[in-house]
Amino acid sequence: EVTGDDLKSIIEIEVNKVEETFVFKELQMMSGTSVQPMASVALTRNGETFKDAANGNGPVDAIFKCIDRMVGHSATLVYYDLKSVTEGTDALGEATCRINLGGVIYTGVGSSPDVLEASARAYLSAYNRYFANGGKGK
Repeated sequence: EVTGDDLKSIIEIEVNKVEETFVFKELQMMSGTSVQPMASVALTRNGETFKDAANGNGPVDAIFKCIDRMVGHSATLVYYDLKSVTEGTDALGEATCRINLGGVIYTGVGSSPDVLEASARAYLSAYNRYFANGGKGK
């Protein structure tokens, strides 16, 4: 069931969208108490889909490191927030990321019932804002 809060989150993301240099396609995670977290991410650029993987100190760190490598930059994460915008076990999670690239702060927002996917979408959204403002990618 789609709630008013779901719609509000989706509309906010759509209104603040910029042209996507990189389009999020897929995320696979391996994480647990006895394994090093690893993220595998698939992105599309100019119609071509490509994948990469990275390890991290936690699942979000692994995702962000993977995206950094895929876009050819290493942003400084200056803000990260994750919240539930709806109720229940199938709640929509909304992530907000602010990254610093060249002294300029770029903000991205992503949402999904999967909070790791929401985080990946938010981080990539911040990068896409950078690229839309003249930044160069891989």
